[in-house]
This record gives sequence, C-alpha cells and structure tokens, in this order.
Amino acid sequence: MLHHTLSGCIILSFSVTDDAEQHQYEEWLLHTQQLLQMQLKFLEEQIGVHRKSRKALCAKQRTAKKAGREFAEADAEKLKLVTEEQSKIQKQLDQVCNIKFSNFTTLNSTGI
Repeated sequence: MLHHTLSGCIILSFSVTDDAEQHQYEEWLLHTQQLLQMQLKFLEEQIGVHRKSRKALCAKQRTAKKAGREFAEADAEKLKLVTEEQSKIQKQLDQVCNIKFSNFTTLNSTGI
C-alpha cells in the first residue's frame, strides 16, 4: 500500500492479492469515506461562518456608502481577509468533494 500526500489529500495506490487484503482494503475505503464526510461537514461549517461574516461586512459597507461615509479601513481589511479565507476553504471543500466522489465510486466498484 502506497500513500502519497498532495496538498493535504491522500491518494492510495493499492493492489489486492488475496481475500484478507481485499477485506482490509474495503475497511480502509469505508473508514476513509467516514473521514471525508467529517472533513466535508467541518469545511461546510467554516464556509457558513465566513459567509455570515462576509454578509455582515458587506451590509456595513453598503450602509456606509448610502450614508455618504467612508467604509472603515479596519472593516475593509476584515472583508478582504474573510473573502480570501472563504476562497481557500472553498477550494479545500471542492478537493474533498472530488476525493469523496472518487472514493465512493471505488466503493461501488468493489461491491461494498
């Protein structure tokens, strides 16, 4: 069994030679699927937190603009950071979704 790490993602190269290895591989696939599901849930929660924060800051920015005031520099910086962080988390979420789908396809092909 070979494990490779690619930007935090585990890729597995595995060849099954007997029933014991097949069973171990299937258990690993199921465990990996559970871990991926937990990671998805965590990342989705993080995206939700960032969306709420970004929404509040955008509303604050609109209010300042309507009132003819300048948007506070500290808030502008927060908005920039939140947007950047949300983008990074979204990329991670997309990666995990792709890996989870690939793992799911492998699970189905093994008949689990």
